[in-house]
Amino acid sequence: MLTLSEILRQGPVERRAIGRTMINRHGLMFFAGQTGVYGCCVRDVTHQGAGIRLDGLNVVPLDFDLSFDNFHTVRRCKLIWRDGDFVGVALASLAS
Repeated sequence: MLTLSEILRQGPVERRAIGRTMINRHGLMFFAGQTGVYGCCVRDVTHQGAGIRLDGLNVVPLDFDLSFDNFHTVRRCKLIWRDGDFVGVALASLAS
């Protein structure tokens, strides 16, 4: 059995069931009912969600659209959590 100091030296444990791919890619967010788009940095992504670094946005709606390619394709996002300037979102399933 490990001691507490041994456990703490191991560092954080990944609890996600699905591994994320680090991409650090510029994205654009669009909020329904508002004009304009907002830049962000998509830090990591899976087929189910993404971690996004906001560029100074104080308020983010629960649902919004996200694009990596200047809105040629769009993914619907649902805000799951927020920690300062970093948010985690669930990506809506792609329609077939």
